[in-house]
Amino acid sequence: MHDDIKKSIIKGIGWKFAERIIAQGVSFIVSIILARILMPDDYGMVAIVFLFITLADVLVSSGLGTALIQDKNAVEDDFSTIFYCSLFISICLYMIMFVSAPLIEHFYKIQGLTIVLRVFSLRIILGAYNTIQHAYIVKKMEFQKFFWATLIGTMISAFLGIYLAVKGYGVWALVMQYLSNSVMDSVVLSFIIKWYPKRVFSIKRAKVLVGYGWKIMCADFIGTFFNQIQTVFIGGYYNATQLAFYNKGNQIPNAMFNNITGTISSVLFSAFSKVEDKLKKKKLIRQVIKKLSFVIFPGLAVMYTISDTIIIGLFTAKWARCVEFMKYGILSIPFFLIGEISIQIVKSTGRSDIVLKIELVKKPLYLILILIGMKKSVIAIAQMTCLYSIVVAIINLYVMGKLIGYKGREILSDLLWPSFTAIVMAVILTSFNSFLKMGYIKVLFNAVCLVVFYMFKFGVNNKGIIFKLKGEKYEDSEKV
Repeated sequence: MHDDIKKSIIKGIGWKFAERIIAQGVSFIVSIILARILMPDDYGMVAIVFLFITLADVLVSSGLGTALIQDKNAVEDDFSTIFYCSLFISICLYMIMFVSAPLIEHFYKIQGLTIVLRVFSLRIILGAYNTIQHAYIVKKMEFQKFFWATLIGTMISAFLGIYLAVKGYGVWALVMQYLSNSVMDSVVLSFIIKWYPKRVFSIKRAKVLVGYGWKIMCADFIGTFFNQIQTVFIGGYYNATQLAFYNKGNQIPNAMFNNITGTISSVLFSAFSKVEDKLKKKKLIRQVIKKLSFVIFPGLAVMYTISDTIIIGLFTAKWARCVEFMKYGILSIPFFLIGEISIQIVKSTGRSDIVLKIELVKKPLYLILILIGMKKSVIAIAQMTCLYSIVVAIINLYVMGKLIGYKGREILSDLLWPSFTAIVMAVILTSFNSFLKMGYIKVLFNAVCLVVFYMFKFGVNNKGIIFKLKGEKYEDSEKV
């Protein structure tokens, strides 16, 4: 059983990683093209609209889908039951968005925001169906099906977005790119999975699944709201242009974080929900954290050292004000990542009440930090978000450790060496980069250094090199 779970994790992460690379790779290339065509104001408007759509999506997609995955007794009819619950919620939310759109436009003082919000909100209703499709795939750990849906949907939406931008449609190029991606994802999945809604609804099962799911839904909504609260404050307190610079600076860090968590979160949650023994969970999560830290932390160190070259080289000098935002975004990723892994383990234990309590503890502190930053500058908001990421990691690790017996000393032991390695790499590369004037040479040099590190670490170290860490043996040859 233990070996089967490990194989499922490895296979699932492989397919999810491939899917995320396709999605984010194509989206990133498209964003480069669109950033050169469109203006910061266009991105600012879409960022504000995306705030409300994202919050609504959480109420539709989060919690109920998670309940289907976590419940070991869930059957085919339960998927239809939860679909109708999600559909009802999505229709109500769309009506609210439709009616409140003019008020939102008045608050942000952006002409044309009403029609954009009403059209983009159609994605909420689509989310009711798409959520159950995704839950069905994750439940069965058939992650290869995500790959094909993402490949087709991303490519079609990319061409559509670029075409509309070139034709001068401005903000609608971004809106239709996002909306068409969601549509195509659901259409393709409809052809490659066997689930379709049935005319069945079980009140008894709805109570059980919603009883678990509503706590996750509330926790995710609170988390998403506060994660997006920068958009509320920057867009309202400052302006859409400042918001565009903030979001563009965080685009690459967010893409990296979403790629990583999109790859591992659903896989880990599904896999660990099948493991009931705490010792086995602890052993598996330690292996996952060790491996992922050594893969991800050095890569982030390299990205940090060349962030100025990346921003100006990709998006042109008109986006140069994004560099500082990108650096703080990169610094936040390791902490948010560890926090995300920890919370997936907590969810897998069935303790959705704890997940909600954690959010109720963390988010008031986050609000205070953001308000402090807002009074100073947009950069200060980025700094406060980075500080908050550390708080997230500490709290989530503590709770997860209590549930499965993962002690603080063990956590530090697993994270210390990868963190130290990344910091040393960043310091050394920053020193060398100061002598390199040409941007492409700097990028090439840093990329080669990272590849050499990975070759040494995973090509040599896995054959038996043992590091000593505070008097303990740290053997990285242990296989996941």
